Amino acid sequence: MKKRSPAVLFQGDSITECARCSDPVQDPDGVASLGYGYAFIASTSLLADQPGCGWTFLNRGVGGNRVTDLLARWHRDALALKPDVISILIGVNDSQDRGDADHGIFEKIYRLLLEMTRVALPSTRLVLCQPFARETEHFSKLRLAILEDYSRIVRKLALETDAIFVPFQELFDRMVLEAPGEFWLPDGVHPSAPAHFRMAEFWLQHCKVLS
Repeated sequence: MKKRSPAVLFQGDSITECARCSDPVQDPDGVASLGYGYAFIASTSLLADQPGCGWTFLNRGVGGNRVTDLLARWHRDALALKPDVISILIGVNDSQDRGDADHGIFEKIYRLLLEMTRVALPSTRLVLCQPFARETEHFSKLRLAILEDYSRIVRKLALETDAIFVPFQELFDRMVLEAPGEFWLPDGVHPSAPAHFRMAEFWLQHCKVLS
């Protein structure tokens, strides 16, 4: 029996999806299925640098998703794929909610996803990515404060579960010292092409488990 290649699964919302091809008639995990963003760049960079590493990469990001949407499709789009690494970037759409009750729901459901994964796939490595944004006319200061609360929850869950934590907001906070925020996050949420490149580099720096 042919040994299965180790796999990395990218999960999240539109920032991860990035126009990936999800047509089930086509090759579901071919090049087009990775989209054009950080997931694609990180995957191809690693394979170009280490062509014999044997890793395969999957992208199941879905635009507009919140943590509740991840839960609804977690078995089909995560557990059933049996990846060796799952990278999750979620939270910016959840930040449209308000109040401590919403924070509690976010944390409860996110923790449930991680617990389900630990039970079903105990050897799978988890990578929890910090959600990020910048204040714009479309992304208010209040919403940014809510997102910061979600970011703290993600960091806490990473510590609790011994997951790799990728502090993307910290990356963007440094990048605005090099160029204006609109260069990196034109609408305050979705990264530009150069920002996706930086995100991919940053993700790979933190995910030493792949080297």
